[in-house]
Amino acid sequence: MKRLTAKYSIQLDELLVIKRREGEAPAFSTTIDDFEISISIPDRSVAGVRSRTERLMTRACYLVDVSVSREDSEAPPPARRTDQGGIDYTVQSTYFDSRTEPYAKVAAEALSRLFLFLRHRLRQPLLEEITQVHPALQNPSWVDETGAEAGKGPSVWVAQGVPRRFGVIPLQAKHDQRLIRALGRRLVPKLHEELLSDAQAAALRGNLRRAVLELAIACEVAVKRKFFGSSSGGRTIEYLEDKRHFEVPVIELIGKAAEDVFGETFKSAHSAAHADIENLYQCRNKVAHRGQLIFRPQTMPVQTATPEILGQWLSSARVLFVWLKKLRHR
Repeated sequence: MKRLTAKYSIQLDELLVIKRREGEAPAFSTTIDDFEISISIPDRSVAGVRSRTERLMTRACYLVDVSVSREDSEAPPPARRTDQGGIDYTVQSTYFDSRTEPYAKVAAEALSRLFLFLRHRLRQPLLEEITQVHPALQNPSWVDETGAEAGKGPSVWVAQGVPRRFGVIPLQAKHDQRLIRALGRRLVPKLHEELLSDAQAAALRGNLRRAVLELAIACEVAVKRKFFGSSSGGRTIEYLEDKRHFEVPVIELIGKAAEDVFGETFKSAHSAAHADIENLYQCRNKVAHRGQLIFRPQTMPVQTATPEILGQWLSSARVLFVWLKKLRHR
């Protein structure tokens, strides 16, 4: 055998929008390291729309096909016939198992490059990068240079990961009555709650820099809403901030300003959570200015914001929101 190719069919979680002639399946080729990659978008769509003035229909596609190939001088061992007349492919397990990961890694990189282009150049923001452990990359079809089946690797049963980090709460029996009330009356989240949810989603997808930025914005929105609200004083402060006459940092508001207005500071009520919020804003500045997930706690060396630390910051932000809700003017 001279060439080994792995073929994948990826069903997208979010739809990919194209505008092509009906029946056309656009295909693109590239190389990554010593692999050759082909990506095609089959004519599989769930919806389409076309105005009277348009010649082509805009369609929402849900499938992407990928093939990854490279030279391979070693052929898989031949499958064996069983006593019952069937075919035993287990003798090929070691051969294909050693190739599954490197091929999947290249397929994931190629797909991520596709999605990054669509996301940031064609404004299709719902398409996310994927990794080599994506379920659809674990059981490819293997073919040789003639297009004939080269053999079969070990079938990998892929269990969908259960999100449990970053504060995810599983739906339990104790939540039933609250859910029934939410079904009876549509829940309308506050802006800081939406931003907090976006930060959590970014963290679950592994985009920690984005999670830090959105979490910091969520805290700022919640704090400034509490202090300024819709009062005339609040509008005056916003006007002065807009004109760059001054800017009130969040840490200052939940500190001395809170003590003056509400009689207590966030630090006096929740010292550990306060330290987390301080570190969050340090990290936010480093991400915004340098693109780096770093911060320097007081009297300590520079640290990197790990998923565990970000999870702690998410928890402390929730503590901050509860504290803000309980505050009353003295």
